[in-house]
Amino acid sequence: MQNELDSVESGACYLAAHRTGNRLEILYAGDVRLAKYNPDGAHEFSTEDHGEGRVVRKYVSPSAPTIRGDIIEKPIESGNRIVVASDGLWDNYSETDVGGMLNGLSPQDAVSTVTKALHDKMHQRKNGTLPPDTYAKCDNISILIYDVK
Repeated sequence: MQNELDSVESGACYLAAHRTGNRLEILYAGDVRLAKYNPDGAHEFSTEDHGEGRVVRKYVSPSAPTIRGDIIEKPIESGNRIVVASDGLWDNYSETDVGGMLNGLSPQDAVSTVTKALHDKMHQRKNGTLPPDTYAKCDNISILIYDVK
């Protein structure tokens, strides 16, 4: 019996992070990004997703089972906030925009705020009520927010 995935061009993104003391090791590929914010909400760094338009350069797929990605190491400290999200977030909001939505909120409330902002933007897109020069891309989204202690 043929595996149904053998006939589908599909792939997946992934991001794994491991903390050792004040260092964060990050392994990632695909349309996913990790952003770090300092305690006042200012964006400090982001990984870069592996998409170029509609082409993803590094990914996991049944047709290419070898995991290819990037590994980086970054400093972290207590008070930093880590946001891991798929391109459904990052294609619609800059790191600065996201930082502004997170400031002063618990991780749970921040996820709710970001999700509502995306939902409202997609609703405006669907109804043709987006402000001029506003970009809105419909895509799935996954978000994880972690406060470093």
